[in-house]
Amino acid sequence: MAYQKFRKAIASHPFISSFLAGALASLSLPPFYVTPAFLLMGFVIYQAASASHWRGALIHISLGAYGWFLTSLYWIGHSLLIGDADYWFLLPFAFFGIPVIVSLFWSVFGSLGYGLGKSLSARILFILVALGFAEWAREFFATGFPWNAPGLIFLFSAPSAYLASFMGQTGLNILAFICAGIMPLWMALSVASRRWLMGICSALAVMMIGMSYFHSRQMPIASSDKPSTIRLVQPAIEQAEKWQADKRAQHLAKMLSLSKSPSDQPIDFVIWPEAAIAGNYVRNKDLVADMADQIAEFHQQSGGSGQWLTGVLRTNGVNKIYNSALVFRVDGTKAFYDKTHLVPFGEYVPWRFIPFIDAIAGPVDFQAGSFVSPITVPDIGLVLPLICYEAIFPALTGRATQRPDLLVNITNDAWFGHTSGPYQHLAQTRMTAISYGLPLARVANTGISALFDAKGTMIEYLPLGTVGVIDAKLPYALPATIFARFGALPAALLLLSLLVFALVLDRVGQKRQ
Repeated sequence: MAYQKFRKAIASHPFISSFLAGALASLSLPPFYVTPAFLLMGFVIYQAASASHWRGALIHISLGAYGWFLTSLYWIGHSLLIGDADYWFLLPFAFFGIPVIVSLFWSVFGSLGYGLGKSLSARILFILVALGFAEWAREFFATGFPWNAPGLIFLFSAPSAYLASFMGQTGLNILAFICAGIMPLWMALSVASRRWLMGICSALAVMMIGMSYFHSRQMPIASSDKPSTIRLVQPAIEQAEKWQADKRAQHLAKMLSLSKSPSDQPIDFVIWPEAAIAGNYVRNKDLVADMADQIAEFHQQSGGSGQWLTGVLRTNGVNKIYNSALVFRVDGTKAFYDKTHLVPFGEYVPWRFIPFIDAIAGPVDFQAGSFVSPITVPDIGLVLPLICYEAIFPALTGRATQRPDLLVNITNDAWFGHTSGPYQHLAQTRMTAISYGLPLARVANTGISALFDAKGTMIEYLPLGTVGVIDAKLPYALPATIFARFGALPAALLLLSLLVFALVLDRVGQKRQ
């Protein structure tokens, strides 16, 4: 009886059902990891493929996508309420508008996929192909925003997460849509064709299990002669206070005290979060150099190198501001890494011609760095800083001029408070570590700071809002993964195979008709 009422409710409100299915499907993302919930996207796909016109398919996919992004990106609005909340009037756009914009990728591509198929089963497959393309495009279009990609659902367990080493986040997005589409496809196929589907799915499952097992047997390679120890410093400074000039000395003293706290092992590399200095480096060179000397002297007394990486803002030329990572080495030299992938409307404004935009965003943009270049750090190896959300872009690490030994993600997630945002950022950073087979140290102002080995295993972490440090031996890297060597090629082959399957199924369906 209850089931019949449920079916009647869905039939009476099909579009609302698609929105709710997309919203509930987002529970598969971190921090919840209710992985089976993503299968609800299969309902959206089936509703879209069953529509009598492309406009119906467009509405179903749009509402499903909007439900997915609305419920999983709600935390963006939190940043507008920090401090004096001067930008509260932008809250409706952050909460409702951004999910609409991101949903357009699924909407446009998905409705195009509907138009390619003639039979129900073929339309389902074409929609899956189109959604895979949509997620791929989301990595690059308008600088890219691949946040909350469906492939993150595979991080719920180590064996499934290992698949990222072969196909990266891009391939896992396609695989996630395939998993969601199996049940709708089963319902659309004839009894005879279902045997083929079972065979293909079984073969795919065996291949995935084999790939996961192969990666689990990979052995790390040493990046230096000795296992160095690194320290991650999490000061947990409130965002509303971070840039207050009268509290800056207090914040620096806090981080310096954490950096110089006793340890039972020699510390070779101390890492502070993004923009930890909270001031222009050019105007504070002597202050920063003095702190570097203090950190080095303290840890060298215990047998460590006492090298230091910190996030800084610096100017280079007239009105050129960079969001940078600064490294002080044991030999007294220093090196900069400038953030290459800036946040639109956060660090620069794409459309300066908009009236009054200077009053809202400020008159000066940050400048992007020219190269993704690792920094040589003695006793550590080649270190590639990834500043803030640079760590979520699958292709960025692959653009590095040399393969690094350690990835360091420095960030400030204090903007987003105790929401899902920091957990999602942590998960996407872990995805990068697995994809490239590299250890990764994530240092966040308020959390979540963590150290991952090259297989994505979390060695240690500091919870959100906790003040403290992590001292741990530097994990070794793995040999270059398939994804590190071939990039998106495996994902492209998977998408091509799905496309061929859709074309064959469509042709068979037309012959039967």
